[in-house]
This record gives sequence, C-alpha cells and structure tokens, in this order.
Amino acid sequence: DAMLEEQDSIKQERDTWQQEVRALAERQRVLEKQNEELRAVIKASEAGAVREEMCAMRQETCSVEHNLTALQAAVCELRAGLTMCTSTCADLQVVVGTTERVA
Repeated sequence: DAMLEEQDSIKQERDTWQQEVRALAERQRVLEKQNEELRAVIKASEAGAVREEMCAMRQETCSVEHNLTALQAAVCELRAGLTMCTSTCADLQVVVGTTERVA
C-alpha cells in the first residue's frame, strides 16, 4: 500500500512538473510574440523617423533651389545692369570724343 502511495505521489509530482513545463512553454510563446510585436513597432518607428528626415531634407532642398533661383535672377539683373553701364560708357565716350573734336 505504501508503494502505491509513493507511486501516486511520484505521478502527481510528474504531472505538476509537466504542467509547469507547459505553462513555461506558453509563457515563452507569449513573450516571443510580444518581442516580435515590439520589433515591428520599433521598425515602424524607425521608418517613420526616416520618412520625417527625408521630408525635412526635401524641404531643405526646395529652399536651396529657391535661393539658387533667386540668385540666378539677381545675376541676370546684374548682367543687364552691366550691359547698360557698358552701353552708357560707350555713348559717353562718343559724346566726349565728339566734344573734343569740336573744341
């Protein structure tokens, strides 16, 4: 009879141990799933940060392009002004040359 009780006790311990193993395996599965979900969130967060950075870079590029366009327009105005100055100087030289010949 004592042997049956001991076998029963051993069986209960084994059952308890198997339940603990199953519970730990389930807990591991849950933790692995949470880990995958967290990795997905981190990846999405990193992707969002990259998108924001790219957007900021595009805006900066547009700003630089705008400034270059304004600079090109200013250079064109300067060239037009220099052309007008050159033309005026040539006109003045003609007038001065004519005045000197008359005098």
